[in-house]
Amino acid sequence: MAEENVIQSENLAREADARGALLFRAGRFREALAEFTTAVALRPKNVDFRYNLSCTAWALGDLSRTRAELQKIIEQDSNYSKAHDALARLLHEAGELSAADVHSARAVELNALEAEFALTRAVVLVSLGRSAEAWDVLGPALPSEITADRAAAINAKIAPALQRETEATSIVADALARPAQRSDFRRQLHFAAAGLFDRMGRYDDAFAQATAAHQIATKAYDPVARARDFELRIGHWTAPKISSLTRATHGSTRPVFIVGMPRSGTTLVEQILGCHPQVYPAGELDAMNRTARALNASGLPYPQSLEALTPPEANRIASVYLDYIGRLNATARYVTDKMPLNFIYLDLIAVLFPDCHVIHCTRDPLDTCLSCYMTEFETPYDFAENLLDLGSFYGLYRALMDHWRSVLPVKILDVRYENVVSDLEVETRRMLDFLTLDWDPRCLEFHQSGRVANTASREQVKRPIYPTSVGRWKHYERHLGALRESLRESALTPASKHL
Repeated sequence: MAEENVIQSENLAREADARGALLFRAGRFREALAEFTTAVALRPKNVDFRYNLSCTAWALGDLSRTRAELQKIIEQDSNYSKAHDALARLLHEAGELSAADVHSARAVELNALEAEFALTRAVVLVSLGRSAEAWDVLGPALPSEITADRAAAINAKIAPALQRETEATSIVADALARPAQRSDFRRQLHFAAAGLFDRMGRYDDAFAQATAAHQIATKAYDPVARARDFELRIGHWTAPKISSLTRATHGSTRPVFIVGMPRSGTTLVEQILGCHPQVYPAGELDAMNRTARALNASGLPYPQSLEALTPPEANRIASVYLDYIGRLNATARYVTDKMPLNFIYLDLIAVLFPDCHVIHCTRDPLDTCLSCYMTEFETPYDFAENLLDLGSFYGLYRALMDHWRSVLPVKILDVRYENVVSDLEVETRRMLDFLTLDWDPRCLEFHQSGRVANTASREQVKRPIYPTSVGRWKHYERHLGALRESLRESALTPASKHL
């Protein structure tokens, strides 16, 4: 009888697991999770069932459960290679690089020929600054059609530092000659190739690769709607209107908002300041965007939603953000938030954090827009898919920032990228003085901090200041006619003599 019960339990568990697999493939993750949970409850020692459960929890964004299930698998079977690989990927995303190193190494040790494991291992090694090891471990991932684009992209990114550009060019060509397995991976490869060719001085090839990337999975951009949105802010918020707004009264000065166009030096500024012992660099936080959406969904549209805030409501909303950055770091005097597009929400920031500091990063408009066009962002910007839209958006951005500077009571410091490059110490002292922080020479050694920047600028901030990024547009001048024209026609007369 006992044996029959065991067999029945095993059969029920396998049926639940099979149903879960079908639901997972259909994208019905919550239903799949229920089935996998049933399978694990019936057969808790079956690591395959638990692995399926962990993958589904990850698909639902439940990272704590994913992590817990993967750790249980490894406790049950330390040789379960897929769990080591998945845990390495999860830990890498969380910035826990030492632990990711251990588990990615173990996965490759258990199965050195598995392409996905080799790819995970290489990604972790690159983040650890061990590019030569990453190059060597990528071998199994290059011939696999599933991983070829991603593996070739890593080769392209690390090749210049290893002086292996010729090999990387051949690897990229081989990958591009194969049919694309996924459009996002092919887009990633085109951007990586663009970066490789740029570093090699093959600027026409670099621009062609970036253009090819932008033709894949392009995000739609509505310039009319975006212009209307910015014009609403500029037209509505006069100085008297701003002064009549309710402001939070919590008195916290902890948040420092680093804003500007993407690729204007926001990551560089945060890395410099983050080397000061009284500054914690939190990276790009989506809190202001989410707060604005939540306010608008509360019943009143913007800007009425902002005007209707009472002091208790403003304090309550601000406390959510302050509690969050407090969990990130409880001791630093300042916590930086370098989401560049927070410049759009400086009115909201002025209401929620009236005593905060804002550092506004600026850069030559041609260099800024070109760099946006040539860069693969973690989350693509809709305005960066073509040069005409980039020029238009840049004009709107500068017009809005000029307006905020004239009406908002918050403290704003403009930091020009070119000045940071030409005299790092002077500009660093300016920023520390703005924050009333004592001088600390460690800020000049930002590239040696060992900190991982999870943005498109992650590679640049690992190197000392380099002047080649200034005037970069000159290498691409023959391709920038549309950008120049767009900048001229935008809401801005750009402060660039080159236009």
